[in-house]
Amino acid sequence: MKRLLILFLFLIPMVAISQTDFDKAEKLFLSKNLVQSKVLFENYLKENPNNLKALEYLGDIEGQNKSWDKAIYYYKKLKLLKPIEANYYYKYGGVLGMKAKDSNKFKALGMISEIKESFERAISLNPKHIEARVAMVELYLQLPGIVGGSEKKAVLYANEIAQISPVDGYLSKGHIAEYFGRYKEAEVQYIKAIEVSKSKNSYRILANLYKNKMGQPEKAKSILEEIKNYPDRFSPNVIMRPLYQETILPNLCYIGGGGELAYWFQLKNYFKKVNIPFPILLLRNSALLISNKQLN
Repeated sequence: MKRLLILFLFLIPMVAISQTDFDKAEKLFLSKNLVQSKVLFENYLKENPNNLKALEYLGDIEGQNKSWDKAIYYYKKLKLLKPIEANYYYKYGGVLGMKAKDSNKFKALGMISEIKESFERAISLNPKHIEARVAMVELYLQLPGIVGGSEKKAVLYANEIAQISPVDGYLSKGHIAEYFGRYKEAEVQYIKAIEVSKSKNSYRILANLYKNKMGQPEKAKSILEEIKNYPDRFSPNVIMRPLYQETILPNLCYIGGGGELAYWFQLKNYFKKVNIPFPILLLRNSALLISNKQLN
């Protein structure tokens, strides 16, 4: 009994130190100090080699550093450790896409299939995953027609996005129109997005269209001045949404999936800065049904 007590007292400081290192690394990451946070996360990972959050942060850091192969390594490991998490497939497909973009055409062509499969897998695991559908829109726009590029397919995904989030649907359709030089059509879609959401992001996208594509800098200037001078007229964007909802309807506990909780954790310091209580986060139970066909 005495030996167990000594072992217990020995282990508690180790766990506390380890957790403190993780917290420090997380704060450094959120403050955009990628160099120092990377060192701390790597040290933390030596003692906790399968820690999902540390692996994801390191993948995000390598992605932001444009170290595509290293980011691919971390996201690939995350997929193996937790194959039911949609975000891991989305991020894996994203860095694969960025690597393909920086590669020669022949090498890039060989990566297309895996990129598509990753985004499609993310969507199958989370049918409401907007970002993966946005990525599919961009993929079908960027691909040459000979290897599967298609405006029609991009529009199909934009329509799916609209079913989940009308504002993101309008923005996606506007982006497609803008990509093909149909600027008036893009303008209509962006205005619809503004009417639905009143978000600053929608206004900025419209302002960029006026300034960079339609040769109407005065219109762009007017929009940007309105954002600056009358912030009360605009709704918070997706980054501000958790803070906004906790201000209006505070919760003791938020229950969400792994990707949702990871998203909330990134806002922890922001809650602290504006003195809004950060709720308890609880990972909801989940299960994945796999058929014999999928196993084979």
